[in-house]
Parts: sequence; structure tokens; C-alpha cells
Amino acid sequence: MSDADVISRSATDQPGPDSSTNTTSGGGSSASPKLTGAALWTAIFAVAVWVGFSIFLIARAGTNETEWARIAWVFGSIQAIAFAAAGALFGTAVQQQNVSAAQQQAKSAKKDADQQREAATKGRVLAMTIQAEAAAQPINEAEFPQHPGAAGVEAADQLRQRHAQISRALFGNLV
Repeated sequence: MSDADVISRSATDQPGPDSSTNTTSGGGSSASPKLTGAALWTAIFAVAVWVGFSIFLIARAGTNETEWARIAWVFGSIQAIAFAAAGALFGTAVQQQNVSAAQQQAKSAKKDADQQREAATKGRVLAMTIQAEAAAQPINEAEFPQHPGAAGVEAADQLRQRHAQISRALFGNLV
């Protein structure tokens, strides 16, 4: 098995960045959580009604207790709606910063994962190459001219077998 065969085989066995297993963070939606349109105007209207009713309540401070209790009861309802509207207005602005930070972290994590996946693929290709070479015929002197003689060939073959053993221990038997 040639190096090109090992690399092409490994590339087809490993999911790549174009694989369908990848997902985008946040469900693929980049919509802003800010209030817009009718929701925005309803929230502004509710807060404005509360401000207006608060002014009315202050102006009616000298009324009798029964009328004051009735006005305060209505004011409590308006106040609950206005506070919910104010929470929606201000909460979306605050959460927008958190959402942006989370999206940035997700992009960074995806980039790191893609880089680690690429490094792992390269490591597996190297391990497959080492194991394939170790499974091949033993080295002869012609392939290893820098250490002529049986001792040099034997040392090179032992080194190749040791490297194959290490790759099998790390990645299992790949060939």
C-alpha cells in the first residue's frame, strides 16, 4: 500500500469540515433578540401608561381612602404590565451582549475543534503509514544505504517495528 493510498483511504474514513455532522451554534439563526415592531411599541406604550397613571395617582393623593384603594388596585395591574414591558425592553438589550459573546465563543470552539480534527486525521495517516510499512517486507540493504550490513538493516527493521507497535498502542490496528 503506497503513501497516497493510505492518505486517500484515511481522508475518506474521517469526517471533514464539509461533513454533515457539523452544526452551527445557536440553531443556525443569527436573529437579534431585540424587540422590534409591534412588541416594541406595545412595551413603550405600557411604560408610558404607567408613567401617566403614576402622575395621576400622585395628583389624587388627597382623595378619600375608598377611592384611593380602588385607584391603587388598578395601578397595581398597570404596574405589573409596565414592569414586564420594561423588563422586555431592557432585558433584551442586556442579553444581546451575552448572546454575542456566546456566539463568538461557539465560533472559536468550532474553529479549535476543526483544527484538532485535522491534526488527529494527520496523526492517523502517519500511524497507518507506519503500520503499513512495518507489515511490508523487511528492509534490505539497498533501501538503507547509510548503514550497510546486516546489523544496520536489522536495527532499522527493529526501529520500524517499534514505531508500528507504538502506533498500534495509540490508534489500534489500522492496516
